[in-house]
Amino acid sequence: MTGLPSSPTPDAEEFLNRCKTILVTFGLVFVPRNKNRQALSDLGLSIVDAKAIVLKLTPDCYVRGPDPDEDGSSGEVWVFGPKVGRQTIYVKLKLDGCIAKCLSFHPPERPLVAAEDEED
Repeated sequence: MTGLPSSPTPDAEEFLNRCKTILVTFGLVFVPRNKNRQALSDLGLSIVDAKAIVLKLTPDCYVRGPDPDEDGSSGEVWVFGPKVGRQTIYVKLKLDGCIAKCLSFHPPERPLVAAEDEED
């Protein structure tokens, strides 16, 4: 699975390892937003397929993070941009204790820019 040309950080690899361990052990909570459901439908994917895509994420798919959660809740969010076929997918993940959450899973609304590119 390829992603954006960014410089993955050791933290991204550590986050993915923790996320995947929690996902395999406890599952993945998919936040039921209309945008996420519509994207799955448009891409012909099920939630099981989306979980498999999350399990295949690599640090090469890293876009940015950790960032504070926009809703003000505790914890950090991480953004990845894997390619699914020819489509880039905006995947926003969060760990909340023993819960792995997929907050977003849909095509990006604007081009994904790796964190180090935003600073230029």
